[in-house]
Amino acid sequence: MTGVQTCALPILAFSGSNITVTRTSDGSVDTLTKVEKLQFDDKSVIVVGSAVGSAYTTIQSGIDAAVAGDVVLVAPGTYTGTTTVSKAVSIRGPFAGVQGIHASRSAAAGTGEATIDGLFKVTSTGSVVVDGLRFLASATSGVSGSSNPSLQRQAASSGGNHSYVNNVFYSTVAGGPNAAGNRAISFETLSSGSTTVDGNYVTGSYTGKYDTASWNR
Repeated sequence: MTGVQTCALPILAFSGSNITVTRTSDGSVDTLTKVEKLQFDDKSVIVVGSAVGSAYTTIQSGIDAAVAGDVVLVAPGTYTGTTTVSKAVSIRGPFAGVQGIHASRSAAAGTGEATIDGLFKVTSTGSVVVDGLRFLASATSGVSGSSNPSLQRQAASSGGNHSYVNNVFYSTVAGGPNAAGNRAISFETLSSGSTTVDGNYVTGSYTGKYDTASWNR
């Protein structure tokens, strides 16, 4: 279902299986359920997640349905596989705008988080925002060495202005040796463009030093 709101992008939040839409102009609140797309005056919001009844159950399907400038709003849950961000979109999790280390976040358990248990590769040459997600490095996530970090900005994205903010990176495996250990975020060489990295929290269940730390770097 598509919900139409004749206003600029409001404050969006998840409440159980619902989405709350709070207008910044007057503070009025609408509660919606089973919505795949919200249409506002200035952009569309593609809603992802079976927890809120959306037909878009993967982040990739939400990105595929979006156009440049749209928001992909990701509900709490676990999302597996590889996601490729090839469009100029903002991807917002349940904790967009909330620093990764904030007490309301659930780094270890992932409660209420949108958890990426896989690889996240960004190739868009446009403006991209990744905000408020939880990235998990597990035995099955595919995170491995310098070539397959949890979140990677690839060389093909040169020219774009990107922001990777307020995310949690949690590892349940040892980071491994320096030359081949696991990375949370990495960037291939870019010919132009800018990257903002702020408010992220990198941690995990392994508390040793060097090769036995949760992350190599």
